[in-house]
Amino acid sequence: MKTPHVFPDSGRNSTMLQKCCTAAKLVLEGTVPAMRRLGNTCPPKRGKAATYAFVAYFMFSSQLGFAANPFFGFAGHPWGPYATNVVPTLDLVQQAGAGLYRVDLGTKYYDLTDRLLPAAQSRDIKLIAILFGTPGDYTASYNEGFAFAKKYAGKIRYYQVSNERDVWTGKATIADGQLPTEFDDVKYAQAKTEIKGLIDGIKAGDPNAKTIVNFTWLHYGFIQRLVDDGINFDILGIDWYWGDVINVKGMNLPEYLKTQFHKPLWVTEGNRWEGSTGGNETTQADYISKTLKGMHANPNISAYIIYELLDEPAAVGFEQNMGLVYNFTSPKPSFEVYKQIIAGSAVRTFDVQAPVVSITAPANSATISMSSVTLSANASDNAGVAGVQFKLDGVNLGAEDANPPYSIVWNTAKLTNGSHSITAVARDAAGNTTTSAGVNVTISIKE
Repeated sequence: MKTPHVFPDSGRNSTMLQKCCTAAKLVLEGTVPAMRRLGNTCPPKRGKAATYAFVAYFMFSSQLGFAANPFFGFAGHPWGPYATNVVPTLDLVQQAGAGLYRVDLGTKYYDLTDRLLPAAQSRDIKLIAILFGTPGDYTASYNEGFAFAKKYAGKIRYYQVSNERDVWTGKATIADGQLPTEFDDVKYAQAKTEIKGLIDGIKAGDPNAKTIVNFTWLHYGFIQRLVDDGINFDILGIDWYWGDVINVKGMNLPEYLKTQFHKPLWVTEGNRWEGSTGGNETTQADYISKTLKGMHANPNISAYIIYELLDEPAAVGFEQNMGLVYNFTSPKPSFEVYKQIIAGSAVRTFDVQAPVVSITAPANSATISMSSVTLSANASDNAGVAGVQFKLDGVNLGAEDANPPYSIVWNTAKLTNGSHSITAVARDAAGNTTTSAGVNVTISIKE
């Protein structure tokens, strides 16, 4: 639940309370009539001390604001009213109680970024920067990611790389996009090059940055193809405008995506399709009311971002009416509904810290002449390891081991003699994974 900052009753923070109470006392006994009248409302039995504490709380919490909920957010843009009204934009995000703001940025938007950052930080809002590269050009994409991430290292942590490339690469005959073969080979290759360049550049510029790749509808065949081609990213994003996600053509979509890709899942865009177009303000509000509570309660979803905050009168088609507010002073019913949902929702933090894993046996460069060998690994995680999967030459070796010490007996009798690579993949409950450094062994079994 969105809660104001409160005063702890012991330790070093009690000193802060005492100082705030002293400040409040000076105000009450000073020349500010309004504050003196507030002091006179104190119940007699509680006296001035209670009044000082109340006013100190009022002053302190007013300065810090309310704790933002990092599960919820808004999407914006670097143009139009968003760009010219940075502070009012983030004020609206803060008023709703949201903790995320997703916006297209990049090296051509340094000025906007420099204005956004301090305003976001002072409001406890995390920026999600969408960066675009050049399809088919690894070097240009890498340079874009590297320059921006290096400049803002430690200040912006989350990066979405490009946007909905599944839509751009889908074949004209695409069905639901669940199969990797439903995407055009030429366009896919260009998109993959852009995405890889951006990710590699971002990670080189800021090794602690987290990258997001998104898709829409059921186009996870595009994601599967990227994964099969070795593209490594941290968070899976889905843009979703179609209501219930736990029964999509008989599928629990978040559960499937978490099981298939083992990554945190964020709804990077969500809203009623076409927003409030056609005078459907109430319908838009009803959609948000019915959808968001389930999203927040779903353990497989780690964040939900509304697309978008403001209406865009200069846009084409229904993009004009996707906002939850008409302008900076006129919210739609959907904004109030979103605000109420956030206020009534427990604060959920998302875990994007990946486990640490290493193989402890056998040793690298070992020669194995026995028909069975025990493989073992050490793994740790900030929130706990869910399991470790051993792999032989990139293929799963037995079942995942969910309990430490992590080990498996490897039957080498049917393997051909020669060199093989062993890795271990550690997974946490949030879906973050890490693959260990490979251990190369030589099988040499006499027949």
